[in-house]
Amino acid sequence: MRWYCWKIDNSEYKNAQYKIPPSPFISFISDEILMMRVKAALALAMFLSVGCAGLANGMSTEELIFEKSPYIEAAKAAGTGDVTTLERLIKQGLDVNYEGKETKTPWGRDTLTLLLWATLSESLKGAEALLKAGADPNKATRGGMMPLIMASGLKSNDLFELLLVRYKADPNKTFRHPPETALTVVLQERKNLGEKRFDRAEKLIKYGANVNLDIDRGETAVIAFSMLEDWRAVYWLLEHGANHEARDSVRATMMCSVRRSYRVNTLAPSEAYTFRDKVRDWLLAHGVARSRIDPALHPNPKCDD
Repeated sequence: MRWYCWKIDNSEYKNAQYKIPPSPFISFISDEILMMRVKAALALAMFLSVGCAGLANGMSTEELIFEKSPYIEAAKAAGTGDVTTLERLIKQGLDVNYEGKETKTPWGRDTLTLLLWATLSESLKGAEALLKAGADPNKATRGGMMPLIMASGLKSNDLFELLLVRYKADPNKTFRHPPETALTVVLQERKNLGEKRFDRAEKLIKYGANVNLDIDRGETAVIAFSMLEDWRAVYWLLEHGANHEARDSVRATMMCSVRRSYRVNTLAPSEAYTFRDKVRDWLLAHGVARSRIDPALHPNPKCDD
């Protein structure tokens, strides 16, 4: 299993070192999302610190999570791509949709399925063997995490393609804490994907991802990325059919974030700076009144348009 150590540079955790797996939930597109991802990473650190303690006591992380035979052995095989062992256990009646006990994970307290374990381990062979034997690609953990969401931010295309294309995982499933879909994860993942994130986003659209999906009480991806000031992602979403008039739980549209960004005006010349102007021009070209975009014409900072 491809674990690595990451020292968290935080006053509370400055001297702590934990084993953590690569995760699409660690991205660096803005201060807001960085903080959200660091919180997820800290939760993961706590989760795996238990695992590390277990290792010191002669127990593996798989033993701590999956607890009993044959699922401990199955988790180890799934994580390392030991197809021979997996196939033997499957023939002996292994429940391929088995969930381990609830524990601390990167996204909060949750269970882990064997398929999600293989995905976290970036084990294509392990995941494929489980899926071939009937593992449900859309089975969520108790907390709502799904393999496709996790695979969407991985550097390799293999698990992403396996789940989405070959086994028809639903790209519109939503994880709630924090609100994420496969599409939002992909568009955030600059570190692993770079410019290829847009190719992967196109693939999600091709296989049914809804750009106007309600991911949290009316909030859509275009609203979420507007609040994060990821204007390139916003522009991409608009060009792919995002509804700029969508309203969130407080009845705010993305235009509120556009006005706020221009009002605060802290963006230095950059990609975000350039794409914010492109978003503005797109909105004007599609009939949005300038008064809903220009803070000089809308002095009230409230989202009341």
